[in-house]
Amino acid sequence: MIPAFELRRRARASLGMNVFGSLWLLSVLATIIASAMLSAASYVVVGVLILMGPVSVGLATVRLRLARGEGQVDLGNLFVGFTQDFTGNLLIGLVVTLKTFLWSLLFVVPGIVKAYAYSMSYYVKCDHPEYTYSQCIAESQRMMMGNKGRLFWLDLSYIGWAIVGALCVAGVLALGVVLSINLLFKVTDFRVENPDRTTPANTGIYTEEQIIDLLGVNVGDNLLGFSTKEKSAQLLAGLQSGEIDLIQQTMGSILLEDYEAVKALDNVTVYM
Repeated sequence: MIPAFELRRRARASLGMNVFGSLWLLSVLATIIASAMLSAASYVVVGVLILMGPVSVGLATVRLRLARGEGQVDLGNLFVGFTQDFTGNLLIGLVVTLKTFLWSLLFVVPGIVKAYAYSMSYYVKCDHPEYTYSQCIAESQRMMMGNKGRLFWLDLSYIGWAIVGALCVAGVLALGVVLSINLLFKVTDFRVENPDRTTPANTGIYTEEQIIDLLGVNVGDNLLGFSTKEKSAQLLAGLQSGEIDLIQQTMGSILLEDYEAVKALDNVTVYM
């Protein structure tokens, strides 16, 4: 019985002993493409059931060729499940998915056990293209008799890498969100409008520039950091402290004999 550490060593050797080399990148890229195809199809349940078999066979083909060093491997191998016995590959994915789901209804553990029992079906199809879907599934179950636990513990031994990978993905996503917020939500231009969407201009109370200055809004500020509640409190505090003087425009009538005196005032506009 080959121990798990020896299997991991052989896996690294199949990648040229360079975990971040071209073969490793090819394997990762193939996995990402396959996952993206299944994720896109997941919007329709039928789409996943149709693509699961062909995509899984293609991914198994890439992985087997990399592990065995069988000549040139390219991403074109990822699509052999669509070009070679598409119907048979579709049936493997459909039957394996449905059987695993049904076993999972008996609690989680039976579903996991059966998932490992059927896990070699796609690899069997790669080695034996002439097999029917039922032969591939039966052969997988035969191969995994007494080996399901070994494969489970081998998978579990990579839990550390899985956690590191998940943290890296979370970190990249978080960085992307931060950069998006800082780059896409910057104040580049702003204006003050009246309720009727006209510009206040020089109304005799405040100009647009004075209002913006009182609010403390600057080009380059982040829009998500702009709080109307905070700005309202800032204006209220300025009014209460006397820092901001409010001049209210009013209209009224004046006596004819006072016309010249009132007209001479700087802050009053007189209309005839």
